[in-house]
Amino acid sequence: MSRRVGRLLQQLRAAWGVRRAPPTIRRRDDALHAMSCRRDPARARISAETARDLLLDEILDAIDNSLTTLGRQALYARLRSLPDAAERDELERAIANFATSAEEREKLQLLLMRLGDRSDLWDLTDPDAVPAPSWMAWLPVLSIALVGSAVMVPFWPRAFLVLVPLVFAGIWIRHRLFTRTAHVIAPLRALGGILDVARELSGQAGLASPRRGERIAQALGVLLPLRAPLLLVGLQGTGNELLDGLWEYLNIVLLLDANAMVRVSRALRHHRDALFEVLAFVGDTDVAQSIASLRARPEQWSCPTITAEPGYVVTDAWHPLLPDAIRNSITIGQPAGVLITGSNMSGKSTWLRTFGTVVLLARTVNTVPATGYRGPASIVCSGMRSDDDLESGKSSYLSQAERVVAMIKESGELEPRMFLLDEVFRGTNTNERIAAAEGVLRELLRSRDGQPSPHVVIAATHDGELVDLLAGLYLPYHFTDAVVDGQLVFHHRLTPGPAQSRSALLLLELLGAPPEMMEAARHRADLLDQVRTTGLYLTE
Repeated sequence: MSRRVGRLLQQLRAAWGVRRAPPTIRRRDDALHAMSCRRDPARARISAETARDLLLDEILDAIDNSLTTLGRQALYARLRSLPDAAERDELERAIANFATSAEEREKLQLLLMRLGDRSDLWDLTDPDAVPAPSWMAWLPVLSIALVGSAVMVPFWPRAFLVLVPLVFAGIWIRHRLFTRTAHVIAPLRALGGILDVARELSGQAGLASPRRGERIAQALGVLLPLRAPLLLVGLQGTGNELLDGLWEYLNIVLLLDANAMVRVSRALRHHRDALFEVLAFVGDTDVAQSIASLRARPEQWSCPTITAEPGYVVTDAWHPLLPDAIRNSITIGQPAGVLITGSNMSGKSTWLRTFGTVVLLARTVNTVPATGYRGPASIVCSGMRSDDDLESGKSSYLSQAERVVAMIKESGELEPRMFLLDEVFRGTNTNERIAAAEGVLRELLRSRDGQPSPHVVIAATHDGELVDLLAGLYLPYHFTDAVVDGQLVFHHRLTPGPAQSRSALLLLELLGAPPEMMEAARHRADLLDQVRTTGLYLTE
């Protein structure tokens, strides 16, 4: 029976040329981030370039313990959208709730696991996600006409002449409606379960502040009445042909699912903020249990101390993608600049990413990969990966120059920034590179209105000249290396002072370069060092 109805719908679709509306599902990790941008355009957020430099997608995978797609999206949004102090306090309150009792934690985790994996729920907050054309207002009238004519047929047989065209009209309208809304049927089916879980979570003390709890209660108050029509919209086949056929006939005569869709679509268009509040609450709750699980790992994740004063004290920091890496500590006060020197492969770029990740996670999830952290909640801005862009025709120098200029503009802001630079202006000649790099590094820490800069700059460089040119403004650090049993070994230890070793020449020698060439290269390096320290060009 239901198969005949399905074939009829296919024939009507072919005859009338009805096209299925294209889906509006976004990438799973961008959904909540896009919605948070739309809801609060003025919110501070890190750039796409910085996210790429810090390997943010990989870090998300490394720290994510979420049980739902909403939780993963909420975690990604926190990493990109830079929550403020109030939001960090809200997160810490929920984390504490998960840490109080293993039994309660498991109960809440089971609740979240009921939600399944849906990456398109945020589409429902889009005002155009669920179409509500004006002609849908006539659906209740059509339903009444269908019922009335069906009731009149036994008493007035000519009513059948009215019933038949009304039935075909109902079939066509239902088909047209559900082809236009096919892309939201699945998230609507899941929404009822989301509302049930949100109601149970909202009854758990400690998961939300009183103010947020009040907002969630108001949101659920307007959305829970949709539970019944959502069941009708999402009602699937039972596998029983008789029951499915009966349900299809009821829909043909009464247009139950179509009228339910009308009510749901209108409600969601009017209560988008309420839906946003509920989805965000469920996602944030999942983030809280995810971070609670992260802190329980054996790699020594800790809770940072966020201060209003500039400067950082970071102890035994490590990168989340390298849990077995050598751990390093640093204290940054005044001066607020750090120059890191050392050979290739010694760990300079890895340390930049490590420190940037620590600062980012301190602000976003109030949890850091270090045994200790004390510092402000800074915005991380980086200029590290600048490759040639063949599509846009940009060289690596041009790409990095554009990012550096953008960072200089940001340095005029009062909110603390953590600027990370790796090999500034590589790809151009030595004299211009050093001169331009010195100018940029000074400008990023320039005092404004008589007040010291609130920012911190960490730059990795091979140019030892910058250590001398920026003395007093930038503290030098380096990563050491040594030759052990004829092999070049990197210690990956951050050490105060500029690098002294010549590992590039040493590596050539270890690889079998001619001794005469190496002797001449070392002699030339000595002369160049004298030029740098004395400012005089010496002859042999």
